[in-house]
Amino acid sequence: MTMNLKQATEQAKQFLGPTIAAAIQEGDVNLIAERAAVADRSGNAPADPGWDPTYDPFLLGAELADLLGLRAAGTDGITSVTSEGTTIQTRAADYFAVAKALRQKASTSSGTGVGILKINTGARKGGITAGEGYLTWDGDFPELNEWRSPWLP
Repeated sequence: MTMNLKQATEQAKQFLGPTIAAAIQEGDVNLIAERAAVADRSGNAPADPGWDPTYDPFLLGAELADLLGLRAAGTDGITSVTSEGTTIQTRAADYFAVAKALRQKASTSSGTGVGILKINTGARKGGITAGEGYLTWDGDFPELNEWRSPWLP
């Protein structure tokens, strides 16, 4: 499902619900719109000439939720109030969980919320390199070469 920015914004706000959508400030959509841009119906990528601005509303909603989550994480809020023997507790909205759920529904999703790029790096050279107390074979995880560090007492 892809659409222009205005349509994608309205759809994303519906996905987020009225409470979260009310927290979206003017300019937020334009701030993160680039991250929700996808190929248009002709297959043109956002960076291609002739791209018709096209956005995934699930990605746009996820990016908006991430933005709100970052803002919420940076502020302190009252989560508990006690008055006359009665305590009322609240919990902060988990914007990041909302973002993850929406990202998994996006047209470009790999199911993990992370896009996967396959890169052919060509043949890897075999051999052993040694340095700083580590041995490495063919670029795999380092294996500790047991020797005493001169920096430790």
